[in-house]
Amino acid sequence: MNSISYLVPTRFLAIISQLVIVIMILLSRTDNILYSLPATYTADDYNKVDVEFYTALSLTLVLLVFELLSFFSGTTMFIHYQNIISALAHICGSVTSVFLYLCFWPISNYWYIFGFCNVLPSMTEFIYIIEVHCFNLGF
Repeated sequence: MNSISYLVPTRFLAIISQLVIVIMILLSRTDNILYSLPATYTADDYNKVDVEFYTALSLTLVLLVFELLSFFSGTTMFIHYQNIISALAHICGSVTSVFLYLCFWPISNYWYIFGFCNVLPSMTEFIYIIEVHCFNLGF
């Protein structure tokens, strides 16, 4: 079997797994918010941290849906480098998101997960879409 028969399903499963984990975190984010707050906090502090975490998770969902839709469109489905970058980033994002979910990390750590595991593959996805559709570069 060639590498494409392994990379495409791996990329799909990695994106779906991170999507499911982010939805789980979004629905049960209270413990992470409480862990990020000091021992004595006000309602304003809680709301501020909640909005920050909700924003980070919402942006993650937007980028994951963008990447999933561009994957389903077939534009970048068979680009080897994009499959490798996306699969590795989303596998790392899934693993670190599970640790965030189970170990109650501070919310400030999630921005690193967001940057390296969501923004990076989405930017390369966007670049490849531009190359394929605007410059007619076939990979």
